[in-house]
This record gives sequence, structure tokens and C-alpha cells, in this order.
Amino acid sequence: MTSIALQPIPEHPALFIPTLQMIVISDLHIGIEHELQEHGVHASDLTPMMVKDIIALCAQYHPTDLLILGDLKHSIPATPYIEQRKVKSLLTTLQEYVQVHIVPGNHDGFLKRFIPPGISIYSSSGVTIENYAFVHGHRWPNPSHLKTDHLIMAHSHPTVALKDRLQYTTYEPCWIKAKPIPKKIIERYPDYNPNITFLFIPAFNPISGGLAVNEEGIMGPLSKITNIDLADIYLLDGTFLGKVQDICD
Repeated sequence: MTSIALQPIPEHPALFIPTLQMIVISDLHIGIEHELQEHGVHASDLTPMMVKDIIALCAQYHPTDLLILGDLKHSIPATPYIEQRKVKSLLTTLQEYVQVHIVPGNHDGFLKRFIPPGISIYSSSGVTIENYAFVHGHRWPNPSHLKTDHLIMAHSHPTVALKDRLQYTTYEPCWIKAKPIPKKIIERYPDYNPNITFLFIPAFNPISGGLAVNEEGIMGPLSKITNIDLADIYLLDGTFLGKVQDICD
């Protein structure tokens, strides 16, 4: 997915936008390990690893800003104290390297109550920065976001289901680049940019699960206006797998 405007970082579920000097990540789901443990699944806390990875990306790409595109935390509706402490610690550490911005996701209720000062939090309907619109993807975006060239979203935790010769299925995180369905999008956004591209970001937390786009499509209201069958699939290493419709069962 070579692009001057948008650069998915190889081997990482993270996006770098050179003109904005910004790294974009999503779906950290801090605290998810506690829910998994309650269901009998042993899972380690990956928050320290995620912090280390983000700092390494900052050292490599030298961004001025980091945008977290929703679902920073996991527990809803209430957020346990230990989860609040982890979120605050992560953000405080990252502030030493970049200006942190957050577009709240459906797991981020009451986030403002316990994050450190100096964090920029936008509306849950998203934010437009220059010619890029950023939304989590769990609700309909503001109409102004559809007038940009790039709508970047999370929420679906996109993966792709791949079968080997023995019909064993593995699920790999992936990037999804798609176009809207003209007849569908114009019903809701009559003034949309016909050249707009949708980009779905994979989840940053590797234990947060995912939705196989070639089996179940994508989540959220934007699924109603996205031409998912003709969407392009890219693995984290940059491998282009083709169109979604070409690798469906």
C-alpha cells in the first residue's frame, strides 16, 4: 500500500502520515486481560509491551503527534481503578515523546475523568485534520468528514482468514482499503467527496481479537456504505492479497 500521503508502518498496526508528522494507532483495549482471565483464558498484560513499541516507533519516525483512534481502554461501562491507573500511566509516559490526541471509541466512556492533563480529546464523531478524517467507526461520522480524501477508522479489528492446503485456517491482522458504494453513501452524505478512500486500521493490542473481513465483513454503521467486496487487503508486512471477494470461501 505504497503512498506518500499514508504510510502503514511495516510489521506494525500503526500508520504514519508524513505531512502531519503523526502516528495513528487504535484499539489498545487496556485491561482486556482481566476480562479474558475471568473467562478462564490466561492472558498477560501487554500494556508495557505496547508502550515500548510506541516509543520505538516515535524514535524511528520522529512524529510530533500521536493519535489514538478509539478504544484506548477496555472495560465498560465502569472502569476498574487498576485499569484507570494503567491508562494514566501509559498516557503520561507517551507525553514525554509526543503530543497525544484521542478520538473516543465505544469503550472509552468517562475517559476524561482519569487521563492526565494536556491530552487532546475530540468528539466521538471524529475529527478532520487537513485532508484527513479520523473516526473510531462505531457511529456515523460528521458529514464534513466525508468531504476529505481519506477517512481513517478503527473498531473492526480487521483480520483476514487464510487456509492452507490442509484447510487449516489462520487469522492475520490486516489493513483494509476500500471505496464507498455511491448509491448508498449519497443517501446519507449527498455532498461527499467521490474520490474519498476508506482505510480500516488493525488493532494495536494483539490479544483484542478481530473480525475476518473475508468471512464477516466489517463492523459499524459504515459497513452499510462500504464496498467491502472490492476492498483491498494488505498484511502488516505490506503483502497485497488482492480483493476481499477473491479470497472468500
